[in-house]
Amino acid sequence: MGYAQSRLDLTLGDVHGHILQTGDMAMRDDDGFYYIVGRKSRFIKLFGNRVSLDEIEQLIRQSGIDCACAGNDEKLVIYITVAGQQKDVVNVAQRLTQLHSSAFRAVVIETIPRNEAGKILYAELPGEL
Repeated sequence: MGYAQSRLDLTLGDVHGHILQTGDMAMRDDDGFYYIVGRKSRFIKLFGNRVSLDEIEQLIRQSGIDCACAGNDEKLVIYITVAGQQKDVVNVAQRLTQLHSSAFRAVVIETIPRNEAGKILYAELPGEL
């Protein structure tokens, strides 16, 4: 149904024809459940390869390193909070993507900015591109 701006909007029904363009990317598991896994706009193209910033973040976190990823089509910046892990995190990103290490830059910051719900505030990351 979309987003309601007022109580009256809740009575409108399906005005979008069963399609709501949220920009969210989802995956369906073997049991038929859907999970939001990222956003369409969180992709960059490194050396001609499409790279999901959300997927890289998730995979790096699985290796035990908290991070936030940002970037452009020339460099993927991985923000971490533990000094001394820069080389490790670049190696993980390189292994995951099979791209040259020059495509990545690890930057240590004090904390990863998050809102009350725990979502990363990407606009508040330092401009290191």
